Amino acid sequence: MRSGLAFGLVSMLWLVSCSGGKPTEISFGKDIRPLLNAYCAECHTPAPTGVGYAQTQFSTETYESLMRGTQLGPVIRPGDAKNSIIVSIIAGKADPRLRMPHARGPLPAYEINVLSAWVAQGAKNN
Repeated sequence: MRSGLAFGLVSMLWLVSCSGGKPTEISFGKDIRPLLNAYCAECHTPAPTGVGYAQTQFSTETYESLMRGTQLGPVIRPGDAKNSIIVSIIAGKADPRLRMPHARGPLPAYEINVLSAWVAQGAKNN
């Protein structure tokens, strides 16, 4: 619990410090979409190489499909990064067999922080 709280606090402090003291609103289109395209879309779209999609029905193709989650339910809890499965998996806090992106190195801490902040801000389609 302490590490999750510390992670969230560091994320938000970093984002605030980069914006001159004002909280930075994370944009789905500008900040999150490129991240998903770079790290997730190769496996999590219905297109030909979508192995992750075939196994979980989780697609990052659209905002709506991202928010729908997997065949088991949502992976994002808007406003609650700590309890959002996508943040836990990408931050390496879930079972190591579920680490994403699969078969690649982890996302840079900055990008994990951006995703976490976007979820904490309500995971808006902005």
